Amino acid sequence: MSNNLPLPQVVANPEGPLAKVYLGAFCASTVAAISIMGGTFAVLPAYEADLFGPKYVQAIHGRFLLAATISTVLGPTLLLRLRRASERSAIQGNRERNISRGIAIIHCDIDFLRVQLPIFRRS
Repeated sequence: MSNNLPLPQVVANPEGPLAKVYLGAFCASTVAAISIMGGTFAVLPAYEADLFGPKYVQAIHGRFLLAATISTVLGPTLLLRLRRASERSAIQGNRERNISRGIAIIHCDIDFLRVQLPIFRRS
């Protein structure tokens, strides 16, 4: 690893001269990310009303929030399970790796068909 990256320096010497700068940058970027996410959720109903019309905005926004919540929970869970399967395959063999690859290939195939088939295209 390069010595120019801040993470090894902070890990090697957490009380070093730039540790406070790195901590401040991390806190600032975290606050910015949360603010941007909150701003997105604040303006989303107005955007949905412009996009779909004002009649069904409540139902559409409710489904969006439900989908966002589900993806927030299931996304990291799926990634952790795939990582665990990769660790096991590195130790035991290739069975779990093939399962992970199969899931990825099926996902890519479904996405390819969704894009290519005319029944899924908006007119």
